[in-house]
This record gives sequence, structure tokens and C-alpha cells, in this order.
Amino acid sequence: MDRSYHYTVYAGYHQFYLSRDEDSLVGSGAASFWTRETIRKLLATGPGLVGIGTGTYGDVPVSIHLAGGDPKDDLTGWDHVAETWIDLCSGRLHVIGCPDDPAGLIELEPGIYRVRVYSAKLDTIENQRGEDYYRIVMWSDAPCPPRVLKQWPTALTFECD
Repeated sequence: MDRSYHYTVYAGYHQFYLSRDEDSLVGSGAASFWTRETIRKLLATGPGLVGIGTGTYGDVPVSIHLAGGDPKDDLTGWDHVAETWIDLCSGRLHVIGCPDDPAGLIELEPGIYRVRVYSAKLDTIENQRGEDYYRIVMWSDAPCPPRVLKQWPTALTFECD
């Protein structure tokens, strides 16, 4: 199942999405989606939807890797790492820029996937732009509560405008 995809995604309002379908984006506008806590995690979740917080307001490079299992990798070199899960009962993963800018579509086996988001070069952000980039690793797994594996200490400075 190891496959990789590379995109340039528009991160308006310092965010982009992974979604099972276009209708899941409706949840991104709820007051419970981007809260102080989810902003700190740079990760928000809703039914069939994962919101990923970014340092840059604009285009960001994103790579998505489908793995056979937990990569159990070293987090050194990454500024922030968080994970959650997404139910892809449709077997489709939409990569969507914010507010509604389709960037890619990945076909995979329907099921529940762990989503681990690695963020790098967050220290380059100046005037809402930087060299930050994002690596997402996904694998088939059971649901898990959203959690931070490595916290970027100034994540709260990336609050939505």
C-alpha cells in the first residue's frame, strides 16, 4: 500500500483539509472546529474531516504517504507532529485548500485511517509567509483521540485571521 502524493495546497486562513467528500467541509465552519485547543494542536477534526493548521497563509507544499502501518519514526527534524483519524467510508480522500480549493483526490480502500501530520520550518514564518511544509502519513487503523506527539511552542501565534 505504500504510495506517495505531492501537492501545492492553498492554506487560506492558515489551514487546509483532508476530507472524505465535499459535504464534510460544512463542519469546518462550526465554532467547535477551530478552538483554542485545536489551534494549539494545529489539528481540528469533524465527521469525515481533518483540518490542518499551517504557519503560512498561502501556498504550502504537502506530501501524503499511504503506509502499511505505524511508521514508528524519529520525530527529530520536525517542529510539530500531531495525529488523529478519519473515516474514509467512501474510499476517497479529498485534499482541499481553504476555503474551498480542491488540490487532489486519492482513491484508497474504504475504512478508518490514522492521520499523522508532520510540520517543518515553522520558524521561517514572517508576515504570514514562510518555507513551512507538511508531511502526512496515513495507515489503516482504529479510531484514536487527536493527540500531539511533538508540540511547536508558538503554535498559538497561527490563529485564524
